[in-house]
Amino acid sequence: MHASILHFTGDPDDLARRVDELFLRVPADNVRLLLIVRRDDGLTMIDTCPTREAYERFRASGWLEQALAGVGLSVPAVTDHPVHLAVVDGAVISGRDIGLAATA
Repeated sequence: MHASILHFTGDPDDLARRVDELFLRVPADNVRLLLIVRRDDGLTMIDTCPTREAYERFRASGWLEQALAGVGLSVPAVTDHPVHLAVVDGAVISGRDIGLAATA
């Protein structure tokens, strides 16, 4: 799994409305793991692709830039990183199953 981290700076309420509008256009089956975090000065989006190669194809497609412009968002600074471990609802969805602690 490979993650991209996008930082949007501005009014968090306005950015949240625009990001919500953006995701109305994204088919649910295209999203494996996505986090959108509210900050005092904006939003941070952490999006994932199954592999670095898939991430590079996605970025090269130009879809992101067009989709952001379509909802009035400029392209933020983007960094990308390999995912070491991803866990959702206690299940490892990417990385080595390290054996999470049992429920206390």
